Amino acid sequence: GDDNTLSAELSILLARALRARGSAVDQQRADKIATTLAQDFQLAFTRNDAIPHKEYAQYALYLADQPSAALSSARDNWALQKEPSDTRLLAYAATANNDQQTLVEVAQWVDAVGTQDQRLHAVLNRLRETTP
Repeated sequence: GDDNTLSAELSILLARALRARGSAVDQQRADKIATTLAQDFQLAFTRNDAIPHKEYAQYALYLADQPSAALSSARDNWALQKEPSDTRLLAYAATANNDQQTLVEVAQWVDAVGTQDQRLHAVLNRLRETTP
């Protein structure tokens, strides 16, 4: 249920924060969290549970260093919901994959819908500066 989704999202945030702090103990705690998340997702895949695309994308992008898996899940998630955080995640995943086509698609959607998310605009502005 939703409790699992919330705890997955919080676990990912915690692991990222621990990795950023950089002490050996923090790194170990982050690795433990990442391993637990990997096992949880693997179990869900095995049981054919509904995978929380958003959380899996965050995990793959930020903890597992699997940008292509992240992009795939972020795209599945974005097909279902287009909150600023969902759109941002897709933009970050596309950036990690150097996927200009997806970034252009996101940029066009943002222009059409007119979202006011500043962090999203920052990502897309970097894109606009680098594309001829």
